[in-house]
Amino acid sequence: MQTPEPPDTPEETAKAAREKMDEVTEAFEDRLKAFEEKAGESARRRRADQAAKEEKFISDGKAAKGIGIGLTAAYAIMGTTMVGLGLGWLADRANGGNLWQGIGTIIGATAGVAFVVHLSNRHNA
Repeated sequence: MQTPEPPDTPEETAKAAREKMDEVTEAFEDRLKAFEEKAGESARRRRADQAAKEEKFISDGKAAKGIGIGLTAAYAIMGTTMVGLGLGWLADRANGGNLWQGIGTIIGATAGVAFVVHLSNRHNA
């Protein structure tokens, strides 16, 4: 029969436990450092994505504003011209001539262009 080995002394057991804890602590610190690096990279990527989204949002807003101003100008010129033509047509029907359609059209177009100049000055200032 084989005799069992005597149990380790408390000092040896404590020393082995300290060594094992040092190994575990080093492994934990390495993993923690790797995790912190991944978290930092993720945060940098998220900030870059957020900045790109904000830049695109601002760009889209400027484009939408430009389209709105352009459509307003187009509708103003067309609308005032058509209103002037319509009022001239009504005046011609009432008087029996055809002079007022031309005059109304010119007045409407002039009013539309004046509004567009005003609109342009207001948005460029």
